[in-house]
Amino acid sequence: MLFDVATRKLLATITVGLAPFGVTISADGKLAFVANVQSSTITVIELRFMRVAYSVAIGQFPYAIAHDPDRNRVFVTNQHERTVAVIDLKNLREIRRVDVGDYPEGIAFVHTYRQLDVANWFRN
Repeated sequence: MLFDVATRKLLATITVGLAPFGVTISADGKLAFVANVQSSTITVIELRFMRVAYSVAIGQFPYAIAHDPDRNRVFVTNQHERTVAVIDLKNLREIRRVDVGDYPEGIAFVHTYRQLDVANWFRN
C-alpha cells in the first residue's frame, strides 16, 4: 500500500509477491523495492505510475533490502540461505551471492562510506 504521509490517505494498493516484508525507496524517489519472503522475489514498483515495473527471482526468504544508487544495485538478505544477494538493476539479474552467517535480517547501505551493514538474528 502507498500512503500520502501529509494527508494520511491511501494512494494505491499494489499487488506484489507473497508475504512482502522489506522495502526501500531509490534515492531519486522514483522506485520502490520490495522483498517478498514467501515468493522468493523482489518487486520493483514505479512510484510515479503506482505500478509494478518488474520482479526478480532471488534466494530463499528474502527479508530486508537496501539500494546503492551509484552502482544501481539492490542488496537483499536471504534469511534461510545465510546470504545477501546482489541484484544488478540494469540487467535485472542477480550477479553475486555473499555468505554472511546465520539468519541475516537487517540491512542498510551507508552511502557516505560505501558500506553495507548486515544484522544477523543470532549474532552480536
